Amino acid sequence: SCRDFIAAGQAVDNVQYSQVQIVGPKIGGELVRGGILAILVSFGLMSVYIWIRYRGGYAVGSFVSLLLDFVLMFGFFSIAGLEFNQTAIAVILMGLGYSINDKVVNYDRIEENVKRYHKMPMGDLIDLSVNEMLRRTLMTSVSTLLAMVGLYIFGSTMLQEFAIAMSFSIVMGTLTSIYISNVILYHFNLRDTDV
Repeated sequence: SCRDFIAAGQAVDNVQYSQVQIVGPKIGGELVRGGILAILVSFGLMSVYIWIRYRGGYAVGSFVSLLLDFVLMFGFFSIAGLEFNQTAIAVILMGLGYSINDKVVNYDRIEENVKRYHKMPMGDLIDLSVNEMLRRTLMTSVSTLLAMVGLYIFGSTMLQEFAIAMSFSIVMGTLTSIYISNVILYHFNLRDTDV
């Protein structure tokens, strides 16, 4: 009844808070600075891992495409007008991780084919390797994008921003894995590299 509704409303007004915390701009700035430092450290460590793991053309290709992913993700936040906060930092770190994983899987297939096809021209060998991995790459990207669509439709505003930014990073990571990192390999003689 109406009397019960009013009584319930009064009960809510009498709530006592035992503790209230407010994050001020100084603490928020420190969190963002710490997040940017985490992004830079992770980028550096990924670059070191790629250099140690692959060397030569593989390292250059992954480093250039990872740098492009990094710059494009920052640019996307600026152009889309999304707030650069803890969520943005998480998206950038996840996007870089997603991208580097895709590049490692593609490079492993190229490495296998370099050992398998000794006389095949390098351009044809890279094309063959990319085509062999294309279905796997696209299926992984599409399935992850479907999860982001679900987050966007059913999530809160913060989750919607996360889903939009993560969708962009998935698309960019996939495109740079297919078109940038592999194209750079054309300029190196992969059979002479010590991998």
